Amino acid sequence: MNYPRLRSGSLALTSIKSMRSFTGALAVVTSLWLSQPAGAIDPSRLHMKPFGRSFALNGLLPEGRAMAEPQEEQSVIPLFESGPQWFSLGPSPIPNGQTYGPTEVPVSGRVSAIAVDPTDPDIVYVGGAQGGVFRSFDGGQTWTSLFVGAKNFAIGCITIDPADRNTLLIGTGEGNLSADSYYGVGVYVVRHATSTQPFLQGPYALDTQGKDVFFPRSIVSILVDPKDDNIVFCALSSGVGGLGANDGLPVANLPARGLFRSKDFLTGSHRFERLNVGSGTNTIVTSAALDPANPNHLVCAVFGQVAGTTGDPNLQGGLFYTDDALAANPTFTRAKVTGKNLHGNLPVLTNVKLAVADVNGSLTVLAATDEYDINQLDQGLLRQSTDGGKTYPVILKAGDGFCGGQGFYNVAIAIDQKNPQNVYLAGTLSSTGVDPDGPPGHGYMYIDGQVIPNPGPPNPNATGHGPPNGGGIFQYSTNGGTTFTPSVS
Repeated sequence: MNYPRLRSGSLALTSIKSMRSFTGALAVVTSLWLSQPAGAIDPSRLHMKPFGRSFALNGLLPEGRAMAEPQEEQSVIPLFESGPQWFSLGPSPIPNGQTYGPTEVPVSGRVSAIAVDPTDPDIVYVGGAQGGVFRSFDGGQTWTSLFVGAKNFAIGCITIDPADRNTLLIGTGEGNLSADSYYGVGVYVVRHATSTQPFLQGPYALDTQGKDVFFPRSIVSILVDPKDDNIVFCALSSGVGGLGANDGLPVANLPARGLFRSKDFLTGSHRFERLNVGSGTNTIVTSAALDPANPNHLVCAVFGQVAGTTGDPNLQGGLFYTDDALAANPTFTRAKVTGKNLHGNLPVLTNVKLAVADVNGSLTVLAATDEYDINQLDQGLLRQSTDGGKTYPVILKAGDGFCGGQGFYNVAIAIDQKNPQNVYLAGTLSSTGVDPDGPPGHGYMYIDGQVIPNPGPPNPNATGHGPPNGGGIFQYSTNGGTTFTPSVS
């Protein structure tokens, strides 16, 4: 990991005094630059680091000013690789940050990932859509950045190693399929995450041939085998960046999306391989989940983009499962999805988020989708499988319309692993901005829900108490999804 340095010395800008000296030097260089005619600008100066000043400027400085020591001028390129030293101002709301509408109010950037320590609920990790990763030791009262020196601050997911709570795996790139969901650079690892001296490693993004397969894509889910944390699965979606919300590379040069696996991630070469899920060779995987009791059993959702015939309207996408995820070449089977006049599969272009839990020795899977509800009023269906994701015959109607009019972007679901009857569901504001949003008659709304920590809030009956999920609120069930109650009425 590269840390930004001032020449070959210590970290830059470590005191107000050094800040003043830096500002003064910068002002001198700027004034000299602007005073020169275009033809007099030395092209070599374009490649100097902006910290400090050139030895050649000594003769131009006022008498009495400290002279710069002779030294070799360095390229500016390494500076951009590590960046200047930035100081954290958050996460916290920006006063008067809302710039449209009749009233300017405090706002903050959206939270795209949350993880809660399994043994100490006061230790919380959050990731911003473009804000990096922060840690709190006091339940969110104060925060510390864990991403100093990172090359990318767009966060897609945070996973705590189930075998070692002191290790975090962080997927970069927000994969929520919007025009400002920025791409990432791979997987970062934070060692000693619960200590006062966490250590950032990565990013890791290469396949077994040494090719970068994660840039410029977004990692929406990281699964870790609880019995062998060298085995890691990553679900890849799309990301954008730069002017015009593009990805910066020709389409032909973009790496394939899909489901990837590493068998030597933490102690080996950190290399990944793409697994074949469905017939597509470049398909978005919007979510994936691992059976907590059987790491060979994995379920995932593929965002199909190729329309088919009336017999199979979604040629590449759907809900998939495998019972041999650890095999050399796992076999994935598409699940049978029924209800709403489907042909055994989800419609094309369906966004899905998955949550799983062991219920009486059998894996229950909940699939929160952006399909239109039964009454065609709003987006949002909650589908249930009780056979490990092989079939989805049940629609839990109490969740109808949970993601309003922006289901491609705002879907989140979690199941309490200690009590699977507790289910948490988040979505977005109604497309009309008013009721209905969810089951008719409730008269409540929730905004931009993208992520819910697992486990969920310790007391789901506490009205108004809930995890941050992009600035919105959520609804909860204490009976496995049969009924839902809004966290804020």
